[in-house]
Amino acid sequence: MNNGKIRDWLKQHALVLEEGFCDSLRSIAEEYKTRYGYGTLNEVYRLLGISRQQVTYWKANPCSTQTKKRYFTVLEAAELFCLSDEAAELLANKAGLSLQGEQEENTGVQKLFKQYTDKQKKLFTEANVTERMLYYIKADRKPSKESLLALVISMGMETEEIQQVLRTAGYVLSKSLPTDMIVLYFLEHQSEWNKNISLVWQINEVLDELELPLLGTILYGNFT
Repeated sequence: MNNGKIRDWLKQHALVLEEGFCDSLRSIAEEYKTRYGYGTLNEVYRLLGISRQQVTYWKANPCSTQTKKRYFTVLEAAELFCLSDEAAELLANKAGLSLQGEQEENTGVQKLFKQYTDKQKKLFTEANVTERMLYYIKADRKPSKESLLALVISMGMETEEIQQVLRTAGYVLSKSLPTDMIVLYFLEHQSEWNKNISLVWQINEVLDELELPLLGTILYGNFT
């Protein structure tokens, strides 16, 4: 990711990122360290099964598609820090994830494709994913966030409906992540974009310029 270009793009479009996952986790861990008398933050991180170096890497790469470890870190943090369900979900959201997928079956995603049986070829072309992804979804496997997001955007869904579908798979569009903020901006300003070009391709053009992960290009999800 190109931090300079990202900052310029966000500023140009009057967008400000919210507090990130790592900063929020550090704040909670610092409070726990002080309350229970731990000497260093590393000691608290070790209780979560992570290291300070790992958190530093996550902060430098907030849009990394490798989210599995962050997901389980949120679960560990929720237990260790006695977070409420709301606080745990908020922490997960800052990493572009959702804990709601734990309680919900992955039926929301599968129901979608029943509506598009006769339009699958066009859909997959616009979404920049392969038909193999559909077979994964039909087999109740969770797609990557990038692939699922590309599909639901290509279906022409509204932002809130997209968020609902993402949550069934354990994801969410986050205002703490540059990639998600760009996607949200495009969704909220669809009338301004070229109607003759797939919205996913237009989003990917910006993501590519900013050296961020593209939508629809990853076959296997991080939760499989």
